[in-house]
Amino acid sequence: MRFILPAVFLLSFPQMAMSDVVCNQLEDPLPLLEEIKTSFASGHFEVLKQLVKVASPSESESTDLLNVIAALQEAFPEGFAACSTLMSDHISERFISDMVAFQASDGHFIFLGLDAVNVEFGWEVVRYYLSDNFESIRREWK
Repeated sequence: MRFILPAVFLLSFPQMAMSDVVCNQLEDPLPLLEEIKTSFASGHFEVLKQLVKVASPSESESTDLLNVIAALQEAFPEGFAACSTLMSDHISERFISDMVAFQASDGHFIFLGLDAVNVEFGWEVVRYYLSDNFESIRREWK
């Protein structure tokens, strides 16, 4: 799990009043990932804790993660103005990788990368990456 969003940067965004933003999806979307994207876009940032708990249980209560969630909640209390899946790579029938852009009303972006696998018991997110820097997430999601 990695997140690169300085709390000071997030606090510089203006407050917004959005609700239930549905992400523009690409063909053949995975319902689990679409649910996560919609939750995040709508300001339900605690979805990050759920992702970390599944992928890395020891980190689910980390101070860094809790600080990122708190900063997101303060900067974007009701979510984002828009959300779009930029890339959805169906690497195999059991491995999907998505990159998503969330746009604030002032035009700034937050990017979220998600990797999901289906081993035996259904789909699970095994890695995510959150950043305000497109180049950073693009390098991570090559």
